[in-house]
Amino acid sequence: MSGDEINLKFRQVMRLPWPLFLLLLAFGLTSCGTPKSPAAPAVKTRFVPEAVLSNSELREIVDLAHECGVSEVEEVYSYNIHPSPSFGFGVKSVETVRGREVSFIVVLVDHKKWVRPRNARQVERSIGNLWVESGSVRTNVLTTFALAGGTVRVRLSPGLDLATADRIVELLAAGRISYKDATLKDELGRIDLSKLAVLWRAEDGKSFTIGLSCGELCVVYADVTISADGLTVIKVSKLVS
Repeated sequence: MSGDEINLKFRQVMRLPWPLFLLLLAFGLTSCGTPKSPAAPAVKTRFVPEAVLSNSELREIVDLAHECGVSEVEEVYSYNIHPSPSFGFGVKSVETVRGREVSFIVVLVDHKKWVRPRNARQVERSIGNLWVESGSVRTNVLTTFALAGGTVRVRLSPGLDLATADRIVELLAAGRISYKDATLKDELGRIDLSKLAVLWRAEDGKSFTIGLSCGELCVVYADVTISADGLTVIKVSKLVS
């Protein structure tokens, strides 16, 4: 830039109202150029290759989670909605720990690009191409169990007391398991306690359900009864969602 051009720029700036001139000095004088992409929020991300958010979308999904009651976001992730070709997103809050209890909020979010068209009647909150449908915000409460190979986090049913849950895990760890039918052992396969995800008490209070993770959205369930000899498996089923 020549000296005459610099003098011209200076005279143009000096004609600005004094407060605006001071504001420009405070933030620096810049020329118009290519807008910069907004920086990504400081949260962990875990995206599958088929569904990845841009930095601006990442900021929007965090803002959306804030509107849904999440005060502090820990992680944003994507997943396949099995068995469809669609993908969804999840926002996980920072965890709260009280003794053996761990709690956190998960907000499930849809994106226009990766899922079916939205039904306006089911949408509770939306920003841009992202939206949250009714029933997509849940608080998760997990209980920790110390095992020989480490600690697992398990969801307990409201009617299951901690002493009984500890007893079930103790019997599983000791291998004190029998089967009502020999075929059930083949269906259940080897029990990997590091995959333990769910413990439920049946409504009749006489049987319990053990849930073992078999994938991202896959759980194998075993219905059991308790006796002095240990656990007896009476039914095995598999849920893939």
